[in-house]
Amino acid sequence: KGPLIALVIGIIFLYNWGIMHFWRGICIANHNNDIKGLHFGNFGITTATTRGWYHNTCPDEDKPCFVYITLPEDALGSVFINYHINLNACDGDCNPQLEYSEVDSAADIPNILAWSICETNVKGEYKSPTHEPFERNIFTCLLQDLQESKVYAFRITQENWDREPEVYYHQNFNTQNINILNGGDIGNVAVAQRMHDNSVANFDADIILVGGDVSYDNNFAECFYCYDHLMKRLPYMRKNQEADATKVIPFIFSVGNHDLGINAYSGRNLSKDETDSRPVFKHYYPQNTYMGGVPDRVHRNTFYPKRFGNAYLILSLDTGYEVEMAEQVDFISEELSNDYTYKFAMYHHPLYSAC
Repeated sequence: KGPLIALVIGIIFLYNWGIMHFWRGICIANHNNDIKGLHFGNFGITTATTRGWYHNTCPDEDKPCFVYITLPEDALGSVFINYHINLNACDGDCNPQLEYSEVDSAADIPNILAWSICETNVKGEYKSPTHEPFERNIFTCLLQDLQESKVYAFRITQENWDREPEVYYHQNFNTQNINILNGGDIGNVAVAQRMHDNSVANFDADIILVGGDVSYDNNFAECFYCYDHLMKRLPYMRKNQEADATKVIPFIFSVGNHDLGINAYSGRNLSKDETDSRPVFKHYYPQNTYMGGVPDRVHRNTFYPKRFGNAYLILSLDTGYEVEMAEQVDFISEELSNDYTYKFAMYHHPLYSAC
């Protein structure tokens, strides 16, 4: 009986600490079959275990693992500078500073002698799923009072980091000429990567617009890495060798059904599904202010204007996922009533059927 009992106990142990442990935190994401892992058709399949093996997208280093820019309503006068830091990179107590300086051109960046501190440097509510091996904090600085065509260099420092901080910059817009790169339904697939390599990387964009279904995480907390890989693959950062700094091209994202995991006009109350881990789309990408500052998750909208002085208006709309179109009519009418040279609207699904 002894060997039989030992065998049964061993099988139970292997099941619970082997199979179950291996498959914990599973993510099955459509249009994510061009990154390392298990694949089934267009689907990429990962677990917390396999992500620990080869998807450490936010490593423990003396620097942020992601730096990117999103735009508030006053897109000409302000930006959200967002960055992620592995918790282990700051001994679990992340208290970074974002320092910035205004210069006339990127060529002036090496001559910067003094840096100002961003006073609106806010730690977000996001928490990685607890079984992930590379948990992180997300920080956002709302940089305001920007001047047209100026360059804003910035760097991120943390008390215990020994490495010299990397320098990034935002080239603020010249409203006489804005180059817009527009796309959508990206995910992490081979055809998207070919477009990144052959088109996006060669286009001198001032803004990157994505009209929804950004990474196809489908609002699963465990599928956060889909956004990580998308940002690693999308060439929105351009190294300027002469300035020894990296230009960061801002994002404007519209929301799609695969970003919130819901079909249009479902009638479902999404707020009941929101946690400190999802939707990742909202946690990662603030795109509106709240009371003049960085919004908390509850006040991160799914439709918003982007105003570039009196030259351009870009409306990013929610085609019925979290907010129905009827609830956006007054907002749209008010924004369109103002005088702009050019007015654009971006959204994921058609506003109404032609049939």
